Amino acid sequence: MIEVEKRIVEAVELLKNFLQQLLKSKDSHQNKMAGLLAYWIKDYVRLMSKERSTTKYRRYKRGEVVKVHLGFRIGSEQGGLHYAVVVTTNDSVKSPVVTVVPLTSLKTADEVTHLPFGSVFLGAQLLSKLQEKARGKDDILLAKEIKRLKWGSVALTNQIVTISKLRIYDPVNSNSPLSGVRLDSEALDQIDAILKQILFKITT
Repeated sequence: MIEVEKRIVEAVELLKNFLQQLLKSKDSHQNKMAGLLAYWIKDYVRLMSKERSTTKYRRYKRGEVVKVHLGFRIGSEQGGLHYAVVVTTNDSVKSPVVTVVPLTSLKTADEVTHLPFGSVFLGAQLLSKLQEKARGKDDILLAKEIKRLKWGSVALTNQIVTISKLRIYDPVNSNSPLSGVRLDSEALDQIDAILKQILFKITT
């Protein structure tokens, strides 16, 4: 017990010093990192507390779009709150995890011609599906999601990851803004084709 308490004290002190160094830096990127790391630590504690009381999970369908918190990541890994597409084929309410491919957005049309390998351009499909769902409805949360979206989305297949379902913010029930929003089969086929090349070196 004493050894555990000692490790806790050392870890807290190390984290505190690291955050202070980032915050005092003249580099704005490091300042931002301090805020993101502090935010994620608070969120991580919340998720761990929630984990102890969760016994049943939502079942997610393949192709379903979710909003997930990927946490504080290193280097070029996708982190923070992101849209993602579920690629798990046979999910279950008993499964605490699901596999997703993170999505990102493009600011200009010029970026489409410079996408790195592993990126699948989805066009305005996500935006269009949300606009279609919102048609004729007075849904404030859905309207906010639409306002946040850019015109073009990209699936980052080289960052495929299996996550705890506790990381998923939306959808969590049938009334969630993203509930029922799924990519079409053509988009999923494109994602599958790239995943085969990345994971199994199979060319199509």
